[in-house]
This record gives sequence, structure tokens and C-alpha cells, in this order.
Amino acid sequence: MENKGINWTKELAERDGTEYKHLKGISPVSIFAIPVDLREKYLPKGELQNIGEEKMDCVSRAVCNWCESELNYACEIGLVSKENKKWLENSGYVDEEGRIVLSDVWVAIGSGTTREGNSLKAPIDFARKNGMIPKKLLPQLNGFDENYNPDRVTDKMRKLGAEFFKRFTIGYEQVAELQFSENTDGVVVALYAWTEPVNGVYPKTDLGPTHSVYRFVKIVNHSILDNYDIAGVFIKHLAKDFNFMDYGYRLYFISQQNLLKKNSWWLDIVQILKSFFRRGLDPASLGAARSSKWNKIRDEFLGRNPLCSVCERKNDLIVHHQKPFHIYPDLELRESNLVVLCESAGMNCHITFGHLGNFKNYNPNVLEDIKLFNKKVKERL
Repeated sequence: MENKGINWTKELAERDGTEYKHLKGISPVSIFAIPVDLREKYLPKGELQNIGEEKMDCVSRAVCNWCESELNYACEIGLVSKENKKWLENSGYVDEEGRIVLSDVWVAIGSGTTREGNSLKAPIDFARKNGMIPKKLLPQLNGFDENYNPDRVTDKMRKLGAEFFKRFTIGYEQVAELQFSENTDGVVVALYAWTEPVNGVYPKTDLGPTHSVYRFVKIVNHSILDNYDIAGVFIKHLAKDFNFMDYGYRLYFISQQNLLKKNSWWLDIVQILKSFFRRGLDPASLGAARSSKWNKIRDEFLGRNPLCSVCERKNDLIVHHQKPFHIYPDLELRESNLVVLCESAGMNCHITFGHLGNFKNYNPNVLEDIKLFNKKVKERL
């Protein structure tokens, strides 16, 4: 099968050791992380990369597919600030159906896509450093040379990308293939495309990588969003032992920032007051209102579970929601969604295990992480 976008020589040349390596244990969590069971719902619409000539831009598309998914999810449930959401709408990022759609051509041109394809790293690093722009500013053209003509990129586009960069900070890490099954986040991966599917599932092959896709979940088999469709369907299911390139890249949103106008000093004061007010209520709730039954449920749960689930401390305990109730309101009072953690000085298992170091995050694998930590402590003893 001919190369469909992965340039292995370029990938090797651009690896310089600065890539954060994913290790077993706690890894950065996107502030817009999508729960596994909702991830397919927020996938963008597929678009063929071989309209006219083959575009060799599969990696750039995989990066955009990740970014669009998380931004659309975050906008819908209110994780994107009102100011930033309004900016995205006014700047042309939102299409007629209300979905954020990003320019893969912008990423492909900026990261140096050639007729031999691109590396995995270059499009990711370009998006991280230069931001994203709306797709409608650079629609896909039929010819390879006309599509990637650098003159298509204007100063206005560069400034828009720079403002996106200021508003939304992107990070990435290199994830080993052996950890794909452990890592429930989406990953930009490289693989061979394609042998014939068997009963709708693409089997393992030992052929080298020719293509890149966005692997968005693994429940039984790996599920990916591709840029080559079958009867209009862009989602493919790969065998659970499918052979990927030795590693992929996981992207995540680190933070967002509102860029307020200089004459809106009073809005800064409002934001500060909101921050203090929310902290006074419950920092883990992100300001969401509690049910009137919460105090009773919490106290009863603490009575039956009087120790921190991690360090077994008896003091400074809090009842933590494994899935946050501002996202899953129907789970607020469900005991199967609760776990007791401490906020003791030094250890603070609540922020460490429940929120991975930042109250804007939540850890969907908190019980698994606690179990793994306790197992390691027992083995050490």
C-alpha cells in the first residue's frame, strides 16, 4: 500500500528529546477531557483527504479531530468560558450547525506537509505553538500544490491563530504503544492502512505505518476516526491486538484564558470575586449548586467510611465525586460515585488523586489509581 501520510524519516529527524514521555501512573489530564462514554458523540464530521489529489495530511486532520472534539464538548457543557465561547463564534470557528470546525490545511501548511507525508510530531507541535484557525478560512482545494500554496496564509490568519494560542494552551506527550490500552484518552497514532476487515473489524498486521488517525477510545476493540470512509462512515474498529507504530501522541488542553479588553477593568474584579466566592463554597464543584440532600448523603457516607481511601487518615476528610456532579448531575447523590479522600497537609489525596493536581480536572480512573497506589505501598512494605 502506498504511503498515505506518514513520513518516518521526518519523524525521526524531528524527535529531539523534549517530548514529555507518558509513564505509568498519573499523567496530565485535559481541562476539557471527554468522558469515555461520550467521546463518540462529539467526534467531528469526517472529510476525505483525497478530494482531487491525495493530500498526505492525515496527521494534521487527526490533530484537528482531537481539538474539535474536546472544544465542542467543553462548549456544550459550559467548560469554555462565556467570553471565549463568544470569541470563537464571532471569529468564525463555529459553523451553521453550531459546531467548531478547525482548519487542517492551516496545520498542514504550517508543519511542512509534503507529497511524502509528514511526521507525527510536526503538526502537533505547530498547533501547540501557533494555535488553530477556522476551517472556512482555508477550505480544501483539489490540487496538492494549490491546496498547500503558502500564499493562502495571511497575516490576519496568523494573528487569529496567535489569539487562539493565548486563549487555549495545548500540551502533548508521547505515549508508548503498550500503554494505548491503559490510556483511555484519545491518541494521534500511526498504523498501516488498510487490510480487509473481518466481520467489520480490521485485523492485526505487521506491515509498517503508512497513515495516521485519531484513536478516540478502546472499549473492546480500538475505535478510530479516519479520513477515508466506507459508505459515508468514517469510524473504523480495529482488533484489540492491532499493531500501531511504537508510540503515539496524546494532546490535552492545559488551560484557558479570557482576553478582556483594556477598558474592562471592572470585569477583572468580577472574576476575582467569583473565584473567591466559588472557593468559599466548594472548589471541587466549580461553583455548581449542591442538592439540598447532599449534606445528609455526605455525612452518612462518611460515617460508614471514616478513613481516607488512599492513606487511611482519619482527619480532614472529604467525600469526592468520581464523576463530577456539574457534568453528571444525576450522579451527585449516588453512593457508587463517591469516595472518601483527605485534604491533609502534605498528602492531600483529594487534589492529587481526585483532581490530578488541579480542581479544573477530574480523574475518571480515581479508583484504579488508588488501587494501584495501595498495591505498590503494600509491595514496598
